Amino acid sequence: MDLKAVHFSPKEVTLKPGESKTIEVVIERGPGFNKNVTLSLIMQHLSQIFGDSLPAGVAVNEAASQSTLTGEQTKGVLILKAAADAKPANKQLVPVLAHVSINFVMKCTYAAEPFYVTVTPP
Repeated sequence: MDLKAVHFSPKEVTLKPGESKTIEVVIERGPGFNKNVTLSLIMQHLSQIFGDSLPAGVAVNEAASQSTLTGEQTKGVLILKAAADAKPANKQLVPVLAHVSINFVMKCTYAAEPFYVTVTPP
């Protein structure tokens, strides 16, 4: 296997509207595997979203995140941002995903255990 495991911390995130939090992700690469790995919390392909478990009003700040791991890199960060008008949510389950491209149209997705995202009322 290209990846042996996907780990992250913290295991639970609580956001206030307008707030950001960092999720640190560490992958365990298989022996000799040094290709790019893309980290995500959303299942998407070619900009089309197929699965988004984030609470309404919560998104990944792509510009601030380090979501592409190249060469021998094993650590990245995903920055969650709650919009100012994000609706309250209690312990919404969200997966942490690591994608490995097979070719332009196919990829293999690995997942860590899900974590909880809570959005508190303003």
